[in-house]
Amino acid sequence: MALIKLISMFFVVLASIGISVEAVAQKWLAAEDANTQKAAIRALAYLPSPMTRTLLRQQLEHHDAECRAQTVVAIAPLADEEEKIAILSLAKDPSLYVRRALVESIAKWHWTECVETLLILLSDTQ
Repeated sequence: MALIKLISMFFVVLASIGISVEAVAQKWLAAEDANTQKAAIRALAYLPSPMTRTLLRQQLEHHDAECRAQTVVAIAPLADEEEKIAILSLAKDPSLYVRRALVESIAKWHWTECVETLLILLSDTQ
């Protein structure tokens, strides 16, 4: 958690001195190390600009299930309708991590319009 806060502060400092946070974040998201990618995803959640939201949304298709799950958690608190649709499209994701993140996000953020999806996910026997 300390690393995430440090990265978030780093992004804020970059933005305050006019350096593109998005450019740095894109490099970190493209890193070979999944931990770096997950840290970048978590940190981007603290910078809700349209560009960072776009970068995060792209991570819903990440090849790593833990990165996809982390992205659901990062996007959910401020998700607009379009983002909710993108998140809900992961209801059939092969990864339990992703489906669990989806269930937890629907419940935590009270997405009452997603009750049907929630019931389907809760009936998952995996």
